[in-house]
Amino acid sequence: MLYENIISYIGYIKYILIFVVLITFTVAYVKQIKGDYSNRKKPKYMNFIFVSLAIVLLLDTLTSALSTDRIISNLDKLPSNVTVLINGQIVSNPEEIINTLKTIKPDVFLAHHSSPTKQLRIKVEGRYDKLIVDLGRDSDRLQEYWVLNFEVNGTSFREVGRITTPVFDKY
Repeated sequence: MLYENIISYIGYIKYILIFVVLITFTVAYVKQIKGDYSNRKKPKYMNFIFVSLAIVLLLDTLTSALSTDRIISNLDKLPSNVTVLINGQIVSNPEEIINTLKTIKPDVFLAHHSSPTKQLRIKVEGRYDKLIVDLGRDSDRLQEYWVLNFEVNGTSFREVGRITTPVFDKY
């Protein structure tokens, strides 16, 4: 539970920083339109904006890495007798699906100009544990899947990382 709280707090800090940067940028832009920055020097607010954006990128990288670690550790803790469903249908190869999910890579500078298309919902159900993973197939790289959402016993992580595999092609 502490792990999820840390990830949530980092996310809140990140969004607050983005909001503050947007307000600062908007105020500075309005001042520039009014002609308050006519001396052509780099305004002081620019340093704040650049540093804040760097911190946001760092926090985003950190939350992605922590979430990925959390997902893999939960998958490692699963008992051997679990049921795996993809889009509501029981799969015949649950171990292969779980091992493939463990290959998730953090969403750190992996973005390219594409988007998720076809979505898969993977449910892993054990006697006491329930994991839900929502994947979206990449529009350009057909064997790349975006981990859009990952839920562990009610705690949710969003846009965590990417998985590259042909395992989900038949679904």
